[in-house]
Amino acid sequence: MAGEVAYIGGAGTGKPTWVSSANPLPVTSGGGAGPAPYSATALGYQQISAATLATAQSLTVPATATFAWITCETGNVRWRDDGTAPTASVGMPIYAGQPPQLFSGDLATAKFILSTAGAILDVSYYK
Repeated sequence: MAGEVAYIGGAGTGKPTWVSSANPLPVTSGGGAGPAPYSATALGYQQISAATLATAQSLTVPATATFAWITCETGNVRWRDDGTAPTASVGMPIYAGQPPQLFSGDLATAKFILSTAGAILDVSYYK
């Protein structure tokens, strides 16, 4: 069927079932018990200014945070989480205007520095 997809297990038969607007793909949150696997609880927001990012900066991480969405405005930023401070030319880049990046490593070890003038770092924390 052009433009449609099938999934296995339609009506409990184990046979392919075509997905369409009349027969949408069923989506559950694990049998109805608990939140969906992609749910998250917001724990806070932090913005680090360009003046502060002139030197490598750590994040102010809420105690129970397990991941963060990170983005930058106006200028680019570099980061490292291996115990060595980033520099303006060494580290993983985050480019201004790009979609936020998911960071799920050890938030306490991450350090950030501006790599182009005017960079502002925006961080939203979750668990």
